[in-house]
Amino acid sequence: ALPHVVVFGEGQLAGYALSTTVGICQENPLLRPLTERLDTLEIAGKPFRENEYYVMGQICVAEAFRGQGVFDGLYQTHQSLYAKQFDCLVTEISLQNTRSLAAHRRIGFEIINEFSDDSDRWAIVAWDWR
Repeated sequence: ALPHVVVFGEGQLAGYALSTTVGICQENPLLRPLTERLDTLEIAGKPFRENEYYVMGQICVAEAFRGQGVFDGLYQTHQSLYAKQFDCLVTEISLQNTRSLAAHRRIGFEIINEFSDDSDRWAIVAWDWR
């Protein structure tokens, strides 16, 4: 439903940032709990469900390309493609993945909720573009 952002360098896959719509999340049993939790939250003093947002499914940078700005570039491309259409971008990150949390915070994401499930402790992070 949303084009993914993919970067190639030196003839190989350097990184990708997969995304999806709220509608797709609501149809997927693995992603539905995120949208249900978001329905109970606020962002910038407004119920989250009243915002236009989409969900980052996964972002990955190939080891050979780490530290070269690929991560930032993937997210900057998302912002340039979707900031006029959406208020924010949201994803979940394991609280154990401190490297990813730090990288997302550097870009502009903020933790809006933390929770635990059977597998891990999670942070829901959002990048508010308003």
